[in-house]
Amino acid sequence: MRGGILEQHIFDPETFTYLGERGMVVDAKTAGAPVGSVLALTAQLKVSVVDALPEAHDASKDGSCEMTAETAEPSPSTS
Repeated sequence: MRGGILEQHIFDPETFTYLGERGMVVDAKTAGAPVGSVLALTAQLKVSVVDALPEAHDASKDGSCEMTAETAEPSPSTS
């Protein structure tokens, strides 16, 4: 639970396949919404295995994910 919201990950009980997730308000004051409100909901609709990545037409390099010598290794959060 974080910020008054209970985050749940949903799995198939027989196959343990990931099905989705949801976020529900459990503390109205902290979350700023009524208890029981569903704030986030996702569903895994399809899983595929492929031999190659799809073509990315008109993709331009922006450098946002490039590692450089100056990039520090990630460290665990202290919060």
